[in-house]
Amino acid sequence: GGFNFAPSRVLHDVPYDTMGLPHLFFGEELSMAVRLFTHGYNLYAPKETVCYHLWSRAHRPTPATQKRREARKEQQKATSQSTVKKQLQGDVSMIGETFGLGKDRTVSEFAEHLGVDFSTQQFVREGWEYGDLSKDNFVLSDDPNGAVFPEDSFQAKIASLDSKSKALIGKFLQGIDL
Repeated sequence: GGFNFAPSRVLHDVPYDTMGLPHLFFGEELSMAVRLFTHGYNLYAPKETVCYHLWSRAHRPTPATQKRREARKEQQKATSQSTVKKQLQGDVSMIGETFGLGKDRTVSEFAEHLGVDFSTQQFVREGWEYGDLSKDNFVLSDDPNGAVFPEDSFQAKIASLDSKSKALIGKFLQGIDL
């Protein structure tokens, strides 16, 4: 996942774990980032948004909302999440494994570089609650997780809509005739 550019060699050095993280939607990008970093790859991000991905699922049904999930899928998802947590904790048993961590740099260096504490799931740099931006540049959404978005972003504009408008946009995006 994500928006990545790299030499093709990266696929050999740090292959994408297509089989070991089943049913994981949130977390595969962070897994790849920590694995790339510990294998010696530097990661960069543009200063401006160059592409957009609509993360919200409110406008379209997902398999989870269309039918009950099977217990096996939930267990596989939990196992995948546990694997990513072990990676972010620097579990030494994962170093050198095919889909594991590299030996060039540590997970601690990765966390320090990002300014985060993975064990507490918090930014540890003063003033980084909103990354490198001022809190004034964000608006709160009605997302139950308290998500914030840059005030001029598409996400903020959607978050500021009333529920009827959101429902209409959701139906439009689902392709349902009104």
